[in-house]
Amino acid sequence: MFATINNYQIVAEPMGNKMSSYSLTYTNRFYKSQGVQPIENLSPALLDKIAHLTALRAQPQGSVASEELAKASHDVAYELIDMLFRRDFSGDGKHWSFDGHHATAVASKNPEIEETYEVSESYCWDWKDIYSIAESKGVVTFNHEKKTIFLKDYGFYCSG
Repeated sequence: MFATINNYQIVAEPMGNKMSSYSLTYTNRFYKSQGVQPIENLSPALLDKIAHLTALRAQPQGSVASEELAKASHDVAYELIDMLFRRDFSGDGKHWSFDGHHATAVASKNPEIEETYEVSESYCWDWKDIYSIAESKGVVTFNHEKKTIFLKDYGFYCSG
C-alpha cells in the first residue's frame, strides 16, 4: 500500500487494483471569508492513517467489523488535528505539557456513508505564575461515498 499527494488529494492504493482517494479541505473559524481551503503538507503519519482507512473501505462489505472502520476514521480525525496543531503551535520549551486530545463521535443518520467527529488537542504552560493554554479544535466529517474529509471551523488559539 502507498500514499501520495496529487492536487491536494490523498491517493491510496490498497491491496488489489482498486484506487480510492479522499480530498481534504477545511474552513477556518477565525477567517470565514477565506472559504473552503485545501489542507496541504500532510504528515507521513496522516498519510498512513488515510491509506489504512482506504484499504479497509476497499474490502467487501461485511468483511471488516464496523468498530474497526470507526476506529480507522477516529484515528484519521485525531491525526489530522494533531498535524494542524503542530503546524500552528510555535511554543518550544520544557514547560509546555500535553493536556489531552479528544475525538468524539457525533451521531450520524447513516454511519456507513458519513461519520463526524468533534476533535481537539491542547497543551498548557504552568510555570512561575504564568499559565497559558494552546488548543486546536474543529469538526471532522468523512463522506465515504464522495471520498471527502472536511474539517469545519478549524481554530487554533493560544491564551495567557
